[in-house]
Amino acid sequence: MEFLSDVEKNKILAKFLDLFIERKSLYDLAGTLGTGRERFEREVMRAKECGFYLVVLVESKFSEAVSFGYGNPFAKK
Repeated sequence: MEFLSDVEKNKILAKFLDLFIERKSLYDLAGTLGTGRERFEREVMRAKECGFYLVVLVESKFSEAVSFGYGNPFAKK
């Protein structure tokens, strides 16, 4: 499956697992939960209506996530 894009791979997996995986960086996640929140909520509702699970995979180390300062209430000050 090396010749398939990540989106195509996710669609194939979803047919078998009832699962969608959304990969995000910390900055993408901050944007998704900030200015892109309404769109993301629609995505979540659409997955729920179709009976799918939606997994958000944040590609970062835990230590980076904890210290990430962009709107993070857990960031060290």
